Amino acid sequence: MSKPFIRTYVELSDFCGLKCSFCPAPKGRRGEMGVEFFERVCTQISPFTQNITFHLLGDPLYLSNLPQYLSIAEKYNLPVEIVTSGLYIHRFAPSLLLSPPIRQISISLSALEEVREEVRERVIERCLELIEAHQNLHSQTFINLRMHENRLNPTLAKRLCERFGVRDELEQKGRVRLAYRVFLLLTKSFEWVRAEQEGRSGEVSKKCYGLLSQVGILANGVVVPCCIDCDGGIALGDLHTQSLDQILSSPRAIAIKRGFERGVAVEEQCKRCTYRAVEM
Repeated sequence: MSKPFIRTYVELSDFCGLKCSFCPAPKGRRGEMGVEFFERVCTQISPFTQNITFHLLGDPLYLSNLPQYLSIAEKYNLPVEIVTSGLYIHRFAPSLLLSPPIRQISISLSALEEVREEVRERVIERCLELIEAHQNLHSQTFINLRMHENRLNPTLAKRLCERFGVRDELEQKGRVRLAYRVFLLLTKSFEWVRAEQEGRSGEVSKKCYGLLSQVGILANGVVVPCCIDCDGGIALGDLHTQSLDQILSSPRAIAIKRGFERGVAVEEQCKRCTYRAVEM
């Protein structure tokens, strides 16, 4: 039987060490998932998902015991994608970050725009060192350096392209190949939707990946439809007390899925969302 989800977003913690203006706050409400519970999560999601992505809020590299989480993911044959600011990338050996189960590392360069220049430069150099190690090891892990469209740093983009001897076509094409399996990407900008915002009346036509090809699990075990529901506004259930199969079979989850299958957002929060959705 094929697995229904391309990826499951798993929030190891909601700590990241930064206070970016574009990111929801406050952080640290849910704390750390914990390795024992993470293994329980893996037993639940492994039949459902092709990959797991350590992301919702928080930076997985913030956790010093990250190798334990990676070992558990590998035990359950779950390829891992990591989303990070790069701030803590120096804590771990390149051999760990550039080997299975990690299949992709996405580094948000936009998160560095609001830190001190000396900190930003230090992180960028560490990222370049990781890429150098990647090339020397002939690693099969993908590295994506990402900038938001509305936070594009043309100077940094040009500098990175010149460093790797490639043409800067980021604004024109949205993607530049810097080296083998290393890319500079321009990602679409969006506004975070908060659970407490007012809803939109009437039916809203919309397509989304929520519960069709992705699902999210917050650090406290609450299951949400997608990667953008950082507040748990659409709490479908809790893996502490329910199985994932039970949660996905609930009337609310089924209604969301069936709605998106026919191009309709049924939840008020989904009606307002602008992330990876197409108004019809």
